[in-house]
Amino acid sequence: MDHISVITKLFQHATSQMSRPHNQLALKENQIVMGQVLKHFPEQKALIQVGNTKLVAQLETSIDVMRKYWFKVKGSEQSVMNLKIVKQVEGNNHIHLAAAKDLLSLFQQQTSKENMMLTNEFIKENIPITKEQLMTAASLLNKMPKSDRMEAIQTIITAIKKDFPLTEVVVRSLKETQSNIPLAKQIHHLFNILQHDEHQFPGSKQLSDLLTNFIHKQIDFNVRENMKELYSLKTSLILASKEVLLPSLREQIDQLVFRLNGQSLLYQDNGPTQEMISHIPLFMNNHQTDLTVQWNGKKQADGTIDPAFCRILFYLQLPKLKELMIDVQIQNRVMNITIRNNSGELSNKVASYSNELKEALNKMNFYVTSIQIKPFDEKDIPQGMNIEGSNFTHVTTSYKGVDLKI
Repeated sequence: MDHISVITKLFQHATSQMSRPHNQLALKENQIVMGQVLKHFPEQKALIQVGNTKLVAQLETSIDVMRKYWFKVKGSEQSVMNLKIVKQVEGNNHIHLAAAKDLLSLFQQQTSKENMMLTNEFIKENIPITKEQLMTAASLLNKMPKSDRMEAIQTIITAIKKDFPLTEVVVRSLKETQSNIPLAKQIHHLFNILQHDEHQFPGSKQLSDLLTNFIHKQIDFNVRENMKELYSLKTSLILASKEVLLPSLREQIDQLVFRLNGQSLLYQDNGPTQEMISHIPLFMNNHQTDLTVQWNGKKQADGTIDPAFCRILFYLQLPKLKELMIDVQIQNRVMNITIRNNSGELSNKVASYSNELKEALNKMNFYVTSIQIKPFDEKDIPQGMNIEGSNFTHVTTSYKGVDLKI
């Protein structure tokens, strides 16, 4: 069994559940969406299902129950969506390919391979879209290397779901955050490149010194401060990119800029909740890795996160422990901690530090009811997790013992 892929799936599943908004469908004026009519109501209203979401819509004409139609969003009033029927969906309702051709025909767009790939994914993901969005997305896709286009489509879908502007900068920034190369390795690689004479430019010494301080600082840190340091690094990299003459070096710098910019985009302020995903570079002797943290929590009246009700996920790879995931769930300041790892080396370490951890958290009015260590397996990936949300406020790490103490 591939344990690496299993724990990665487990982490991705948990983070996707944490990210899932309460209202999974937000329709906007002029968007086109496919929906199935479930039930008629008086006064020309109907219950429409779009993907997994059901909504009450005001219709202009009568339509058949259990049929699928293309609808154009005209607006909403008093929790009732105003939809205009564009046409009945052609072909087999279960074949996305036929629906993709249908949608492209509605938008008067060519059924090119790229347009079909893009539209097919929109339909599979139940993404409401305007003609302008489709044309912009297609233009962005055509600028991508053919080998990267499927990944680019998923990035475009992420941008639309999160209501980001569809620009080349946004799409590339989000795409860079999906890199399999740890951010720490990327930073360290750029540092090594700058040590060679042929890669010198007017600001190279200043940038090299900044990277040196970043790499060789103590591992103990406050995550909020670390994010400020990454923002400062991004600013310096943007300035350096303008001074570099060597195209290959500029591309290395720009990749890092886009990746750091993508981290900023992954911060969300969703009304009553906030969410953030961060990749925090860690430099431990000859090992570079990232601590990935996702937190999502309810906001208090003053706009700050409520630490009493939250969920936090940590994920990292270490030389000895290999893959490690820590799931912290807090309800009314009562904390349950689950550690996922297959090394078999954690039980004694956790037991020796658990009382110290509980006492430290008690001083901050948090109460730990359980600290569990579990191996991970395919069966551990839940079919559904209903999570209110989570928040991450502070983490400190220090190199000690097996790999890293969190």
